[in-house]
Amino acid sequence: MGYASAVSLAAEVAAFGALALFAGWLGTVPLAAYGVMSQVVGLPLMMSIGIGVACTVRVGISYARKDRADTLIASLCGILLNLLLTSVLCVTIYFYAREMMAIFTDDDRITELLLPLTGLFMLAMVIDGSQMVASLVLRGFKETWWPTYLQTFSFVGVMLPLSYWFTFPLGLGLKGLVYGTLIGVTVAWILQISRFIWLVRRPLGS
Repeated sequence: MGYASAVSLAAEVAAFGALALFAGWLGTVPLAAYGVMSQVVGLPLMMSIGIGVACTVRVGISYARKDRADTLIASLCGILLNLLLTSVLCVTIYFYAREMMAIFTDDDRITELLLPLTGLFMLAMVIDGSQMVASLVLRGFKETWWPTYLQTFSFVGVMLPLSYWFTFPLGLGLKGLVYGTLIGVTVAWILQISRFIWLVRRPLGS
């Protein structure tokens, strides 16, 4: 499981690092704006990681006991708790976006570039946190490589090319990076929730 998690992390870090590179190709202000928003959206993401790790342990214990009801409850509690808490935090950030950005920059060009995109960024982060928790729930089902395959496909195979296409050939600029990110994390979430539904319909341990 450690190797699979490392590959997942490497794929995600590489993909989002490439997005930062794309932002740099747009210019210094878009790059700075992308960096600021990455710091802001890191808050809900850290919450999701904590909830997800707890889910892996809790789901894993129930799964090892072959307790279907407890496994399902542990999974859904983690998924729904994360969705609730990250949504509340992202809505709060949305309404106080200017104040949050002021912690990192006093450049009005950066702030004005980011403010119209804040809602999309926050939606992407809620979904990203949800797919992350879903991947860690799957690991509680002793799924070693499936979360890795699904995340790598979503981030490297979907998010990166779409982000490039939206940003440069379509000329959407920084907004294109947000669109690509939103689609990529949504694909990851759909695939992993679909895998979860398939697993819970099977006899535990089969």
